[in-house]
Amino acid sequence: MTDSKSTSALVQQTTADDIPALEARLSEMDAELAETKLALAHLVTERDVAQQNVKHALGVLSDERRRLKIILHSIGQGIVVTDAHGAVKMINDIAADYVGLEAKDALGLNLLELLDDELFSRIWAETAEQEQDFAKQPLGIDKGTPRHIWATRARFENERGRIGFVTILQDMTHEREVDRMKTEFVSSVSHELRTPLTSIKGFIATILRDPEMDPQRRIEFLDIADKESDRLIDLIEDLLEISHIEAGRLQLNKSAYRIDDLIDHILPSLQQQISGKRHTLSVLHQAGIPRLAGDRIKLQTAIHNLLTNAIKYTPDGGDIEIRTFKTEAGVRVEIADTGVGIPEEDFENIFTRFYRCASGRHAAPGTGLGLSIVKELVELHGGRIDIESEVGRGSTFGVDLPGTPVPPETASPANDDD
Repeated sequence: MTDSKSTSALVQQTTADDIPALEARLSEMDAELAETKLALAHLVTERDVAQQNVKHALGVLSDERRRLKIILHSIGQGIVVTDAHGAVKMINDIAADYVGLEAKDALGLNLLELLDDELFSRIWAETAEQEQDFAKQPLGIDKGTPRHIWATRARFENERGRIGFVTILQDMTHEREVDRMKTEFVSSVSHELRTPLTSIKGFIATILRDPEMDPQRRIEFLDIADKESDRLIDLIEDLLEISHIEAGRLQLNKSAYRIDDLIDHILPSLQQQISGKRHTLSVLHQAGIPRLAGDRIKLQTAIHNLLTNAIKYTPDGGDIEIRTFKTEAGVRVEIADTGVGIPEEDFENIFTRFYRCASGRHAAPGTGLGLSIVKELVELHGGRIDIESEVGRGSTFGVDLPGTPVPPETASPANDDD
């Protein structure tokens, strides 16, 4: 109110001579007001640009975090990001599974307390204090499933100068198990080779030392040496088969076959083993088994291995039954025995190379190659193998072989002699 009166009074006091000065002052005030408006407009624009920049930066940061999260969780190894004191800042699902937690529940916890390995914790702390990295440091984890881990850690420094570590946890449990099985395999092969060779050498040496030996006894010794030679040949054939599979050189020479004919062709070669252990063998072939196309020799090898196992692991006087029948997809073979049986926990590994299951209290003899060869040969034909077993009651191995029936006229005469 006072300003208004002052302005009115000023106007009343203004003379004609003061009008130009007043107009000039008003012009200056208009210019200043325009400059102020322009400055405010620039500030508003800069604010909008700054907001857009911040929004864009947040979007980029969000995208980077999302990409990093995808990478972390898609890597097939455990990844843990910690601060200098070991507090978990980021962890993927694999690493979280190693320590028995959900990834979100592990954040903020101390990695060394989660791992619970005294030697590893000491090495981790000492190298962290010295700001050193390490590679392939053994780490044992037993959170439900025992694991052998190789840990590799790298130091980093962020933009604010803070130190942190990225630790990669590589599960070597499978590799360790394969190495163990290979070591056992070498030992088993050495034993399997030495036993028949020692026997052959012993009997031949006995014959050579006694030129006047009774002819009947000489024949018996030579017969044993011949059988031991067959054992060596079988073992070497298995090793060659595995080497061909490993090298990817195994090929199928397909022709028409009937699975019941193949089995009947194999049985005479096993009759002596069956009689020697006083087993009762039953063979049940469904009528009208179709002809399929496959590698007859390789299928004979697979069936022979299954039958040999049944004979070997069935106590004297046991029963072995072979069943063949048609299926919608092709044919199925089942070989059942009343043998020692296989523990259920071994089902997953029974077809693994070099694996030998422990039935009862004694590890099964052999190289651990027979069933793995069977599986490879069956799968090479597009088939599958399964097992049912109970310790002390016996096992049943089933082989499903798919295929379209082959008309008899397409089979060559050489294939009809079985």
